[in-house]
Amino acid sequence: MVKKDINIVIFGSTGTIGINSLNVIRNSKTHKILALSAGKNIELLIKQITEFKPKYVSVSNKIDKIELQKKFNEIKFFDGDEGLKTLATLNNADLIISAIVGFAGFIPTYYAIKNNKKVALANKESLVAGGFLFSKKEIKNMIPIDSEHSAIAQILQNRDKKTIKRLIITASGGPFLNYSKKEMENITKKDALNHPNWSMGDKITIDSSTMVNKTLEIIEAHYFFDLPYEQISVVIHPQSMIHSMVEFTDSSIMAQLAYPDMKIPISQAIYYPEIENFSYESMDLTKLVNISFIPPNFEKFPSLNFAKLVIENPKLGVVLNRANEVAVEAFLNDKIKWNDIYKTIKTAIENYNLANINSIEDLKKVDNEVKIFTQNLIDSFQK
Repeated sequence: MVKKDINIVIFGSTGTIGINSLNVIRNSKTHKILALSAGKNIELLIKQITEFKPKYVSVSNKIDKIELQKKFNEIKFFDGDEGLKTLATLNNADLIISAIVGFAGFIPTYYAIKNNKKVALANKESLVAGGFLFSKKEIKNMIPIDSEHSAIAQILQNRDKKTIKRLIITASGGPFLNYSKKEMENITKKDALNHPNWSMGDKITIDSSTMVNKTLEIIEAHYFFDLPYEQISVVIHPQSMIHSMVEFTDSSIMAQLAYPDMKIPISQAIYYPEIENFSYESMDLTKLVNISFIPPNFEKFPSLNFAKLVIENPKLGVVLNRANEVAVEAFLNDKIKWNDIYKTIKTAIENYNLANINSIEDLKKVDNEVKIFTQNLIDSFQK
């Protein structure tokens, strides 16, 4: 029996996950690129369009859309949020890869899921900010791309949820694992962007340095695997060889190991439930002589405390997410210190009077209000 082509839409095709996804798909005989979306990196997008020949493309602004339409008249181009919505709801799309960084990635995820599409999710913010807008049935249509959740999903295949004692999410600890609190007062942008194990975009790398990324992953795990905060733990594993573990009720622990390479969880998401034969580097277990685990330091990395708050009150997720996005951008633009990222998020969560959120329109409104609040807060730091 001949397999039908799998039509894929990639949101965020010029980012790290998007590029790696295209690397995975490049030589596939069954998976085809139906549509791409990108932001500002139009030069790279043009190269991707030329190679993969999508039928549809969406970009951030109208000027880029007009110029690209002149260059590729056989392709339908779209722009803005409406463009993302259009691509997310294409009738012949079989798999959506949601890899736009930040809250912007929530829009295509939301419309894809509400239209019964299968979504390979790399956009943490979709569940952190708006996970409560999805039903448990809808979340089952999401396949995790993050290496941690991908590892857990593999371990839990065909396992009864009742047998789970706890999920153990591993964290590299970032570049400041061994810094003293005194040293952490003078962290520079160069320091924070120097991740010891992974090559990622700037925003995600800063999130790793503050361990906000682990906060977001705890919240994600709560939604993905339908477990309470008390059954989700974090352990520092500096070598990043074990991508997560699950402890079962008989106290046995299962782990997933692989070298740090995002193409592996991307491949697992794209080809799920099958495992394709890819020529990634095979792990030499005899060389793993320095595997270690350290408990997380909630005092040095207080952002980890936000996970419990959001799981208990899911509508705080949009506040956490947007405050972090604004603070990280401010840090990257040299407007605030690294330590101010945590202070900004904490103040936003403590001071923002959260409105009722019952729809995507409500969520977008609150997200914008928190953005303004946080920007004003950062301006006050500088006075």
